Amino acid sequence: MKSISLAILVSILIVALLLLNYGFLGNPQIEESPEFFVGVDVAYADLPAIKGLIDKISSYTNLFVIGSTGISYDEIKLDETCRYLYDQDMYFIIYSHDPRSLQLISDIEKKYGSHFLGVYFNDEQGGKQLDLFEYRWVKEADNYTDAANQFVEGLNLRLNRSFTRNETLPQVVPSDFRL
Repeated sequence: MKSISLAILVSILIVALLLLNYGFLGNPQIEESPEFFVGVDVAYADLPAIKGLIDKISSYTNLFVIGSTGISYDEIKLDETCRYLYDQDMYFIIYSHDPRSLQLISDIEKKYGSHFLGVYFNDEQGGKQLDLFEYRWVKEADNYTDAANQFVEGLNLRLNRSFTRNETLPQVVPSDFRL
C-alpha cells in the first residue's frame, strides 16, 4: 500500500513538473498546442510485460517513465523500449542515478528527439533527507535556513559534479515525495 501511494505521488509530481516546464512556462507563440502528459512509471525490466502494458495504456496515456536501471543501463533494452514507445507516439523519461549512463541517454535523445522528455535523476533527495538516510546532505544545522542552505548546496554540488563531464545535457526531471 505504501509503495502504491508513493508511486502515485511520484507520478503526480512528474506530471506537475512537466506541466510547469512545458505548459505554463513555455512561450505560447512558439508552441502551437501545449502538451498535457499523463502516464505511468514502470520500475521493472521485463520487456514483454512492458510492451504489453504500453499496448494496453497507449490509447489513453502519452507518457512513460522508464524507471528501471535494468533497462536504462542496458543499451539494447533501452533502445528497444524507446523504439517501441516512439512507434506508439508516446513520450518518455528515463530514470538514472548514475551520471556515467548519461552518454547512452544522450544518444537516445538524439535518436528519438522530442519524444524524449528528460532524465529522472537522483531520486527523492528531499525525502531521503527527511527520512535520515545515511548519505543525506544535512547531518546537523543551526536552524531551518542553515538546513535549507546546506541541502541546496549539497544537491547543487551533486548535480554539477554529475553533469559537468558531459558536453550536452539532457533535461533533468526531479521527483520527490517530500520537499
